[in-house]
Formats: sequence, structure tokens, C-alpha cells
Amino acid sequence: MNEWAKCTLGELVSFEYGKSLTKSNRNREGEYPVIGSNGIVGYHNNYICEGPGIVVGRKGAAGEVTYIKRDFWPIDTTYYIDITENTDIKFIYYLLKSLVLQQYDKSTAIPGLNRNDAYRISTLLPSLPEQRAIVAKLETLLSDLDNAVTSLKQAKDQIKTYRQSVLKAAFTGKLTEEWRKQQTNQPTDWKDTTFGKMVPEMRRGPFGSSIKKSFFVETGYKVYEQQNAIKKSCKLGSYYIDEEKYKELIAFKVNPGDYIVSCAGTMGELYRLPDDTPLGVINQALLRLRLDANEVLNKYFEYYFYYPIFRKLLFKDSKGTAMQNLAEIKSLKWIPISLPTLEEQQQIIEEIDSRFSVADQLEQTIDESLIKAEALKQSLLKQAFEGRLLTEQELAETRQAPDWEPAEKLLERIKASKK
Repeated sequence: MNEWAKCTLGELVSFEYGKSLTKSNRNREGEYPVIGSNGIVGYHNNYICEGPGIVVGRKGAAGEVTYIKRDFWPIDTTYYIDITENTDIKFIYYLLKSLVLQQYDKSTAIPGLNRNDAYRISTLLPSLPEQRAIVAKLETLLSDLDNAVTSLKQAKDQIKTYRQSVLKAAFTGKLTEEWRKQQTNQPTDWKDTTFGKMVPEMRRGPFGSSIKKSFFVETGYKVYEQQNAIKKSCKLGSYYIDEEKYKELIAFKVNPGDYIVSCAGTMGELYRLPDDTPLGVINQALLRLRLDANEVLNKYFEYYFYYPIFRKLLFKDSKGTAMQNLAEIKSLKWIPISLPTLEEQQQIIEEIDSRFSVADQLEQTIDESLIKAEALKQSLLKQAFEGRLLTEQELAETRQAPDWEPAEKLLERIKASKK
């Protein structure tokens, strides 16, 4: 570590702006990757940077670092890194990863990284042979870790598939076959009905100029938005209307126990409003649902709403990022549904709960393992760039390399090459 040279990141590399390339102007059949802030976002038949290269997120996924082997096109939400031939490109890549550049985001809206902030970061530079040795050892260690992470993510995917299979078994009657055989004095036939019979009250929020910013006041009756359904909270949001406007829009009011569904952005998220829901109305980005308690139990409905086959019918006519078909409530009312008795619905709920409980525990264990894996990755990077990764023997071998020179001398050559 005593042989490493103190410097700033700006003395080692330059952050250069990427160039705009809209989706409509890309050639999907092209061979060159188009790199956004979070990695590959498409392909094109041309490139502006020769590979291998490094791209850092500037806007959006600010601070994310991507290594790309081949020639590429970094778009205008990124920086591409200009590196001198006096440094090992993979060493710089891992150095940038270790710095966790996301912490230098100072934006209040869209996350953004200012390159001048990055340039001021203090770091240390070893000799070129030591850089190569650090990269080689890191890649061996991180390869094993990445394989473990891949296996964990595959396990999460399998849990997701398992959940879907449970729902399919539940809503095709297979999950409660044995239960039905034991019901000698109870009707067990499923009846063919429609979504509209199960949910007789559906209403989309008001369109047009019914709710606009000029109507908003500091306090009053809450205006519910899609984020309330997506994030499953009645507390989010800061739009309010006065009592006069509330009475005008009373048909769109929400009550505790109502369901709201997001119709824009992240579509189709369902949320049941709790007992302490503030008085208010929905906007056009929400659909309000009220169930028939004689037809369906709340939790059964909540499970059914995320049943893949039902959701396929729900989104059948959706276009773009808005659930345009939900503007026509009658198109939803006729979705066919086969519904068991309330007694069997309760049994189905219990069967799903028991299986999902096990899945939840497994998923929690996997998530904890993924967090530990990321922490271990950062620990390895920290050791590497504090000079604690290589053994004394490995360090001695780097000093025998024909291109070894003191780090201070290397840094002088890097600075000279950047002038």
C-alpha cells in the first residue's frame, strides 16, 4: 500500500457525454450494443466508441457502471470513460464499482451524477502489473460469487412459477378436490358468472377538466392517484380539493374497504383502502371497485386478481402505458369467471395462504442471501482498492514484471498523457 500513489479520479480518467440515439432511429438488427444508464437498451448498425469500454449512468440509474467488450453506442443519459493506455481498463472498471458512485447523486427529481463531483473523489493508484494482478484475482473471486447470485435469482424465479401454479390449481378447483369430496351436505358446484356480477360497482376516475391543478388546495379532501394503488398506501400524495369540489365529484368518492386499481404507469396494481382512509376522490388514473359480499370474499378476490389467466383477460385491450380499455367499464363486466361457494372460497384462501407462507419464507431467505452477496462483493472491492487483496508473494511477482515502475512515476505519465 505504501507503493500506491495518491490521486483523484479526474487525474486517471475523463467522463465524456454519450450521444442521443432514440429508439426510432436505432436499427434493431444492428450488431453494436446501445448502452443506457443501466446497461444494454438495444442495438444499432453503427457505433461511436471502440470497445472494450466503460459506461457510467449519468441520468436515471445514475452511477451504475457497465463494462462492454465490443464497440458500442453510449446514449445521452450516460458518460463513457476515456482511459489512457497507462491503466488497465478492467482495473478502472472495478475501481468505479468500488466507489459506489450512486452516493454522489445530488438530484432532487431524476437521479443524476455530475462528473465534476466524480473527478474530485480521492483514490489510490498501484503499478500497472499490480493492477493486472488485482483484476485477475478479483475476477476469480467474483466469478464464484456471481454464480451463486445467479443460482439465487433462478430460485426466486422458480418461486414465482410455483406461486402461479398454486393459483392455477386454486382457481381450477384442483386445490380443493379432497375438501369437496368431504362436503356431503353442502353444495359444491362452481357457478359460471362474470366479473361484473362479482364486482357490481366499478368506476373510473373523472376525465377531462374535472380535476386539474387549479382546483387544488393546501388541505381538504384527498385526491387519490395511481401511486396510492402501486405503493399500497392511502397516505401518499399531496393533492386536495375543497368541499364544494368534493360534493361535485361525490360519485368518485372512496370509502374504507373499496379497492382501487392503477390504470397508468405500473398498471393493474390492486389496493384495498383501510379503515383510516381519509375522505377523498379518485382521479382518472384509478379504477374503483366495490365487491358483492354475497358473491366473493375479499381475500379470494385479491388472490384471483393476480391470477395470470384473469390478468390476461383484464389487459387484453390495453395499449401503451394506459389501461385504455378500463375507460369502457362494460368491457370488463363481461369477463367470464367460474366462482365457487363462499365456503369453498374460504378453504381456497387457507390452502393458498399455507403454500404462500412457505414460499414467503424461502423468498425472504433468498433476499437476505442476495443482500449478503452484494455486501461481500463490496467487501472484496474494498480490500482490492485498499491494497489488501494480494499476498506478499503475489505482490513480489508483480515487481518482477518487465513493465513494473513505481506508481508515482506511472501517475506522472498518466497526467502527461491527459494534457
